[in-house]
Amino acid sequence: MEYVLIKRLAIVSLFVGLTACGGGDVEENPPAVQTPTSDVYTGPAAATADIQKYKTSLWDNISTQDKCGACHTEGNQAPYFASRNDVNDAYAATNPLVDLTDPKASRLVTKVAGGHNCWLASDSACGETMTQWIKLWADERVSTANTIELTAPVIRDPGASKNFPDDSSLFSQHVYPIVNQYCVSCHNESAPAAQSPFFASNDIDQAYEAAKGVMNLDEPAQSRLVVRLGSEFHNC
Repeated sequence: MEYVLIKRLAIVSLFVGLTACGGGDVEENPPAVQTPTSDVYTGPAAATADIQKYKTSLWDNISTQDKCGACHTEGNQAPYFASRNDVNDAYAATNPLVDLTDPKASRLVTKVAGGHNCWLASDSACGETMTQWIKLWADERVSTANTIELTAPVIRDPGASKNFPDDSSLFSQHVYPIVNQYCVSCHNESAPAAQSPFFASNDIDQAYEAAKGVMNLDEPAQSRLVVRLGSEFHNC
């Protein structure tokens, strides 16, 4: 008798379970489809390094529901540059809207700076923020695109300009005896009132190096040594 009772209870339980699974209430009143509210991206990975740079610099910021992601996604308002289905598609849609060489001139910037769906306290703040996001994406690519190509100069024959000799022998024969006699009281580093340049130095090589700055080999008359004495009457 007990066995028969248990068997009947099992059959009733099975029947109730089947009714619950396929009952009319569930079929006639299915649960509402929930729209995902998360901004976490679950689409395909970025296809290139530049798309990944775009994603982390710009897309991650504009694709959220509180910014461009509220409208510019599939099924809403084109262009779909905030698409959360595929960042590669979003990248393709974004390129015509940005100027990587002049980020502040980008359509994305001028649009929000003009008051379109600005998410900050002022339109100008939105424009500046969008500009910075685009710059983060653009910096590396623009620096590569703007690489300066150097062009070799045209090789020309040297002119008649003169160069100072490597050694001080000629200076020591023709110039040093004069400056050592008349200029040593000032233009010598050991003088009581020493005054540079020290072209009258006791060290002939140091004197020569200092004298180079006051001598003009192409136009000797324009040399500072000559002008100082002849026109400015310095210690004549």
